[in-house]
Amino acid sequence: MIQRIQSLLLVLAAACFIAACFLPLGTITTDYALYEYDAWSLHDCTADAQVIHQNYIIGLIDCILAALALVTVFLYRKRPLQCKLCLAGMFINLLLIVLVSMVFPDWIYKKMDMINGNEVVMSMWALLSIIPALLFYLAEKFITRDEKLVRAADHLR
Repeated sequence: MIQRIQSLLLVLAAACFIAACFLPLGTITTDYALYEYDAWSLHDCTADAQVIHQNYIIGLIDCILAALALVTVFLYRKRPLQCKLCLAGMFINLLLIVLVSMVFPDWIYKKMDMINGNEVVMSMWALLSIIPALLFYLAEKFITRDEKLVRAADHLR
């Protein structure tokens, strides 16, 4: 049934991923400028917001995970598949957290000449990537519980 608690959790996870596509993830302050990065690019914080580096990977993973969460909601008749998709979404989300917090700020942006040697400050919106991992985990637990209830009812027949 769609109106289960796991459906609500998965829709909330999808909403978090969609919001993460449009919110800033962090800032980099240099002696000359202030740079901000989001799911799609690194750009300076001036009026024209010149894009310094395109990074479609984070935005693409956010969109894929949002679609995965929404598709998982409608697979309510296939609970084992739902469990597998929730676990896959959780692990892909953990990969996304590593990309957002370590790979792009520390390995890619710090190799650029104009940003090298400056500290990256993560935005509170970067924490938005942690919440869906918890929501995927909880949804998987509720789906597993429902599957056990259905199997127990089938066993009694």
